[in-house]
Amino acid sequence: MRKNNFLTRIIAAVLTAVILAAVPQITSQASPKKMSDGGIFDAEYYAEQNPDVVAAVGTSEAALYNHYETVGKSEGRLPYASASASDTSKHSAKEQAVYNAMMAMQSKFPEGMTWTNANGYAWKGGIYSIDYGCAGFAFALSDAAFGNAKATKVYNTDSIRVGDIIRMDNNTHMVIVLSTNADGVIVAEGNYNGKVHWGRFISWAEVSTADWVLTRY
Repeated sequence: MRKNNFLTRIIAAVLTAVILAAVPQITSQASPKKMSDGGIFDAEYYAEQNPDVVAAVGTSEAALYNHYETVGKSEGRLPYASASASDTSKHSAKEQAVYNAMMAMQSKFPEGMTWTNANGYAWKGGIYSIDYGCAGFAFALSDAAFGNAKATKVYNTDSIRVGDIIRMDNNTHMVIVLSTNADGVIVAEGNYNGKVHWGRFISWAEVSTADWVLTRY
């Protein structure tokens, strides 16, 4: 009897393996999703192709998409299986160039680098000369993107573009815009808890309360 039971289990295991092998496997490559800002993204595909990203940010769709928008796109990572580089740009050519220039500064200002009010930078945009902390960091990225172009201070937040600097939090903090979408903006900032931080999301509702904006367009 024991021998028959053992043979039965062996046969069942073999049949299960044959059935599983015959069933087409569903892959993440077949189901890219339209995101709220209009982008097309497949979180499972992105995670499979970028284990280093998973190790850094985890597997949530929001975190992976944020990484793609703020870092992965400029590194040439694809958002879904059949994407090409021409599929990944939603901003104007000028904004894309500004974005690329700012993202190239990540090697100089890596995530988590100490950046406090002791760190200053003298920018080329006029209006201000040398400034420190969050302002100095924003000015450094701004110069990398715009060179000697002069800045204009505006108080309307309806036309925020990539590379604009937002003064917010009751005139206490500056951030620089990396990208925009239907829900808000993605920013980079210095002196964020005393460090450099890339990729924070700020909603349009919060942006609308900004004190002013510096633009170099």
